[in-house]
Amino acid sequence: MGLVKRNEWMMLGTMLVTVTFWIFGERLDISTLAVTMMGLSVLLIVRVLSWDDYLSEKAAWNTLTWFAQVGWYIELLILLTMYFLIHYLIVGQTIHIDALYQAFLKMNLTAKVPGTLSTLHLAYNTDLFMHLPITTVVMRRYIMELGIMMAFINMTIWGLVGALWWKIIGRY
Repeated sequence: MGLVKRNEWMMLGTMLVTVTFWIFGERLDISTLAVTMMGLSVLLIVRVLSWDDYLSEKAAWNTLTWFAQVGWYIELLILLTMYFLIHYLIVGQTIHIDALYQAFLKMNLTAKVPGTLSTLHLAYNTDLFMHLPITTVVMRRYIMELGIMMAFINMTIWGLVGALWWKIIGRY
């Protein structure tokens, strides 16, 4: 592999500073997007990466462009949908809550979702998939179809109507 080159040291240093500011940036009131752009700018200025390198990463620019301007309500919707759908990949209710509730709550709070709204949405969303047990009497496919339909209805009611109502009554 040989000796570590200048560009590799510059990349390592920039990455360490960027990750440090991602971790502690909230305390310093520095946006993660600003930190990302500063890191990319440093790599461009010191010529570790060229402008052509940046332009060739179309998927990264698409992601940065779309998600940089997403409001907390869109992030809440995306995270709640993911939280619900991941349930189908995990064996049990308790495992799902233990493994994911805190992580998704932290992601919601980091996205500036109001704490009460985030906590209540995750709690109600956790309860959605407890009411339709799969038994041998009812066909599994029917239960899955019914579960998806009811999940959509419940998420619409609690995610949209419920959030609006909570806003009206001053819950968040």
